[in-house]
Amino acid sequence: MKIPTTLLTILVSTSTGFGFTTVADFNSVPSVPTTLNTAPANTTGTGFAGGSVWNSGSTTLVDVVSDDLSAPAGTNYNRPQSTGSGPRKVELELSTATPFTGTNSRAVGRDLEATVDSGIAWISFLINNPTGANGSLAAVSFNNSSTNISLGNTMLVGGGSDGNLYYSGNGMGGAVTSVSSVITADSDNLILARLDFDSNVIDIWANPDVDALGAADIAGAAIASTVTPGLTRLTVGGNNNAFIDNLLFSNDSDAYFQVTGSTIPEPSTMAFLLGGIVLGLATLRHRRR
Repeated sequence: MKIPTTLLTILVSTSTGFGFTTVADFNSVPSVPTTLNTAPANTTGTGFAGGSVWNSGSTTLVDVVSDDLSAPAGTNYNRPQSTGSGPRKVELELSTATPFTGTNSRAVGRDLEATVDSGIAWISFLINNPTGANGSLAAVSFNNSSTNISLGNTMLVGGGSDGNLYYSGNGMGGAVTSVSSVITADSDNLILARLDFDSNVIDIWANPDVDALGAADIAGAAIASTVTPGLTRLTVGGNNNAFIDNLLFSNDSDAYFQVTGSTIPEPSTMAFLLGGIVLGLATLRHRRR
C-alpha cells in the first residue's frame, strides 16, 4: 500500500530526532589478556567521543579476555557481535569478600560521542556472574568520573551472582533497588534498560523476551541527578571475576532495534507510531472535506 505523502510528512515530523548508537563488544582487541584501559584495548568500540579512551584514572583489574557472552535463547535477542580479532569479553578481576559494596569494585569508562539529555535511549549488555568463593557483580554505570575506579557514588544497573538485578542512583554503597531471582548465576544474562530523559525515569529488565517486552523488573525508577543534566559517559565495572560483554547504547530513531535486534517495536514506540498514523489519517480526512 502506498502511503500518501502528507501522511509520511506527519509521521516523519513526529519521529525521534537524529541520534547515535554506541557499540562495545571488545572483539577488536588483537591480543588477550590485556587491561581495558591500556593499549590496544583502550580505544575499542564505536560511538564514543573522538580521541577518548577507556580510562579509570589509575591501574585497574578490568581485563579483556577470550570468548563472547550470549543472551539466553528465550530472550530472542539478536545482536551478533563483530568478528574482529575476537571473540572477546571483559573480566572484572578484583577479588573481594564483599562484592555488593561500591568500595569493592573496579570500573573503566569512556565518553560518548555526544551528550544525551532528551528523548528516549536504550541500553543493553550481557553479563555472567560466577558464584565462586564470594559471589560476583557486573554492572554498567553512567557518568562515572574518570578518576573514580569503583562503582561507588554513581548511577548503575547490574546483576549479581546472588540472583539480584540491581539499580542505584548513588552506587552500590548507596540506596539500592533490587529484584531477586531474575539473574541466573554461572550463566549468561541479558540486561536491558530504557532511559526517558524527558520524564527522568529508567525502566530495567533482566532476560526479557525482546519480541514481546513485558513489564519491567524495575519500573519508573528516578534517573540520578548526576545524569539528568545529560548522559556523557558509560562505564563497565564489577568484581570477583564477573564478565560483561556487548555493551550497546542508542538514542537513534531505531534505538530498540539497535540494542536488541528485535524488529518488533517496544510497546511505547508502537503506541507512538499508531498515534501518528491516526493523526495523519484524521488530517487527511479533514483536508479532503
